[in-house]
Amino acid sequence: VPPYGRSGLYAALTEARAVLTEYREAQGADVADVRLALREQIMQAIEKAGLTSDVPFPGDAEDVQSTSPELFDRYADDVYGYLSILEQRLFSSGLHTLGQKPTEGVLVSYLEAYFGDSLSTEAVAAVCAGKVEVGGESLAFPAENEAKLREAIEIKQLLERTPEELDGVVRALNGEFLPPATGGD
Repeated sequence: VPPYGRSGLYAALTEARAVLTEYREAQGADVADVRLALREQIMQAIEKAGLTSDVPFPGDAEDVQSTSPELFDRYADDVYGYLSILEQRLFSSGLHTLGQKPTEGVLVSYLEAYFGDSLSTEAVAAVCAGKVEVGGESLAFPAENEAKLREAIEIKQLLERTPEELDGVVRALNGEFLPPATGGD
């Protein structure tokens, strides 16, 4: 399994998110005027970020000022939602070396990306360092995290079995049968 990380947002995508957030959070008596003024900025930010084909505008993109507020609000929500999904995507942040056990740093990176905010950084670090016993007293984490801690420990144990890959390669090269197993691909 290659090391994974969260993609996050960068450069033009961050700018697009910022102007969309400003649009969504506009308040006050002149909210309609503020939102109307931001439409052109939003469209420019979306084009600069290269999102026009991913989230196409449902009306005339050349004349966004005359688009109904409801249609533009829906479009702004769609783009904002798309950016949220994009930000949370996992991506491969390196190469896996066949038969090489991942380092503790790689394990931490992988588990943090996998669990996101559902498991604390401290809990992930403790799992990777082998300091967590679910149901044990070695470290105290909230009881509601028990299932996540069990899953993290199981993933860590599976990732630590990567040296066994070489056994499978040798068996395959010898023409032996390899039972099928689930892969992430």
